[in-house]
This record gives sequence, structure tokens and C-alpha cells, in this order.
Amino acid sequence: MNKIIVFDVDRTIVDSYTSELYSLQKAIEIVTGNKLSAESLSETATMTTTELYKMLNLSENKIKELEHVWEIEYQKYKTTCFEGIEEVIIKLHKKGYILGIITSRTLEEYHSLDSILKNINDLFSSIVTSE
Repeated sequence: MNKIIVFDVDRTIVDSYTSELYSLQKAIEIVTGNKLSAESLSETATMTTTELYKMLNLSENKIKELEHVWEIEYQKYKTTCFEGIEEVIIKLHKKGYILGIITSRTLEEYHSLDSILKNINDLFSSIVTSE
């Protein structure tokens, strides 16, 4: 019997919460002029982006602009793997587990993490992205 474990990337392997929160906060301010507190934005952490955009009452053009600015702002923050996760993944791989990744990131966005995941990326048999 195969032992298979599938990991999400953001907030499971990669500690991206702070980067996501502050870059979104800045992008909203740039695009809409509204300065939302980090606390109020943290309450949206479990929302899908579609739900968030509805809450912000953004037009399609503003959504595209926000996504573009958010991506630029996100790149300004350093993201890292959670402490100890690399060791856990290496240990699971050595024990014969088949490991996979599923992420809401696009393939290009996933590859932007190559330098962060360099020690473990080759241990995943399958990677499923939003594409």
C-alpha cells in the first residue's frame, strides 16, 4: 500500500501569511486609496480572492490592477519555509512516502519559490497548480 501525503504550499510549507497580508494592504491602498488595517484584513484570511474582491466592491479593471500591484508588492517581502518543515519532508521521503504539492498558485508563481524550496522541491512526485 502506497503512503501518500499532499501538502499545500502557502501557510503549510511556506510562511507566506505576513507577506500576503502586508502586500495586499499596500496594494489596496495604492489601487483604491483605502487604507485598511492589518487587523481588518487578517479577518479576510480564510476568504477566497473572489469573496475578497466582492467585499471590496471592485470592478473587473480594478481587480486586474489590484492583482498586478499585489504581485509587485508581494515580491518586496521575504518568504521562508516554516522552521522544521524541510526536515519533516526529508524524513517522510526517506521513509518511503510519496509526496505531492497542491497550490492555488500558478506554475510561474510556484517556480518563484524555487530558491525557498530548493532543498526539498525534488522530493515531490507531483505538483498541481491552479493552471
